[in-house]
Amino acid sequence: MRVAVYTVARNAPARFVAEWLAFSRDANVRCVADFGTADGTADMLRTAGVVVQPAAVVPWRWDAARNAALAVVPADVDVCVSLDLDERLQPGWRRQMEIAWAGGATRIRHDHVLSWLSPGVPDERVRGARIHARAGYRWRHPAGEELALAGPERVAESGVAVVRAPESGPIAVDLPLLQLAATEDRGPRTLFHLGRGYATAKRWDDAVTTLGEYLALPASAGDPDRAFAARLIGAALQHLGRKDEALPWLLRACADDPAARENWIDLAQYYHDAKDWPGGYHAATRALAVAPGAPRERTFSYAWRERADDLASVCAWYLGLKVEAGGHLRRALELAPTDPRLRENARFMLG
Repeated sequence: MRVAVYTVARNAPARFVAEWLAFSRDANVRCVADFGTADGTADMLRTAGVVVQPAAVVPWRWDAARNAALAVVPADVDVCVSLDLDERLQPGWRRQMEIAWAGGATRIRHDHVLSWLSPGVPDERVRGARIHARAGYRWRHPAGEELALAGPERVAESGVAVVRAPESGPIAVDLPLLQLAATEDRGPRTLFHLGRGYATAKRWDDAVTTLGEYLALPASAGDPDRAFAARLIGAALQHLGRKDEALPWLLRACADDPAARENWIDLAQYYHDAKDWPGGYHAATRALAVAPGAPRERTFSYAWRERADDLASVCAWYLGLKVEAGGHLRRALELAPTDPRLRENARFMLG
């Protein structure tokens, strides 16, 4: 089996190159489309034996750039791994990939850490699918891009993990390109990414409208991001001061995906802020009842840290459930022992 790692070189600093080379070294060939880097990136890659091809895309769009990089990959390669220069394949990736590929897959899903809460603590994780057969695949959409295959696809799960370098900072949101993507193809993926982009940019009205359109699409039925979209609408409405309208969306998120801790925690936070202690305690304990299970499409670190126990402790205290409040607070402190507010709560609740 011949494996290629390929990517686009554009704005990533040259300081990322050494680690990219180290973590991708088990590939048979590495290929890069260079879109005019001027910081020595191309020379560093060539010196390490990477195939570097100058390229241009005007006006810029990510699908065209990734397709240009894919075109650099030799035709005799079996499996391609799309890996940005600020991303790292975790040790053992090749063996894990070969195990998953053995069943006749055309594409492989893998763990993908997109952001970090703090050094060593991942924040947002998704199940990516950027490992694919050489033949037949093309990238589409100017931003929020995805792979598409003209024909039947066989997707396999794997233990491969990709992490984005913590020093990369937040992922940039290119609203003009996301808007262009939704203009070209007003489908579930483009509308979801545009709506989330609006939320990131704090364009709350646009986020509510766009994510509402996404949820209304029949083609979005069964999409794993539907509950997340409902949560985003609920958050946007709260930012707009329309708190009463937000609650049905948070409840909808819990109904759509009761196995996601994030949905229950966001609902518990809403009730907590409204001083609805019974509602908050119920939602927080529902979150805590969700045990770790199979990898999910998208998770955030706050779902598995102190937040649920913290909310449960406060709501229980105001309900007069002091024993339960103390138990939840102790568990929250185990997860965040230096949090000053939790420590103050402990002095008050636990003496």
